[in-house]
Amino acid sequence: MTKMEFLNKLQEALSNDLNPLIVQENINYYKQYIEDEVRKGRSEEEVIAELGDPWALAKTIADSEEIKKKNSNTYTNYNYSETYAGNSESPKQSQGNWNRLGSGIKIFIVFLLVIVAIVAIVSIIGGIFSALLPVIVPILLVVLVVRLFAGRR
Repeated sequence: MTKMEFLNKLQEALSNDLNPLIVQENINYYKQYIEDEVRKGRSEEEVIAELGDPWALAKTIADSEEIKKKNSNTYTNYNYSETYAGNSESPKQSQGNWNRLGSGIKIFIVFLLVIVAIVAIVSIIGGIFSALLPVIVPILLVVLVVRLFAGRR
C-alpha cells in the first residue's frame, strides 16, 4: 500500500465519525509522520505496515476523540488546567476562579478566615500572658505584702 492509498483510506474511515477539522488534522499528522520516517531512511511500505490497517487506526482515533469529548463536557464550567497550573497561574486567572465561586461559599471562606484570625490573636495574647505570668505574680505578691506592712506604721 502506498502513502496516498493509506491516507485516502484513513480519511474515508475518519470521515464517517469525525468532523472535517479533526479528520484533516489526523491526515496531516500521519502524512508528516510517514514523510519523516522515510527521510530517516525507512521505506514507505515499512512505515505504513507499522501503522497497520487504516480502518483500525481510524477506529482508535474516533474512540479517542469520543473520550476527549466526554471529558470536556464533564468540565464545562471548570478549567482543570487553571487549578493545577501551579506557579504559571496569573493573578487575573486566580481572580477569575474567585469570581466563579458562589456567594455562599465566599461568605463561608471569609467566615473561616475571620475565625482563624481571632484564634491566632487569642493564641498570641495567651502566649504572651502565660510567658509573663511567672514574673508578674511574684511582683504583685511583693507589692501587696509591702502595702500591707507599710499601712501598719
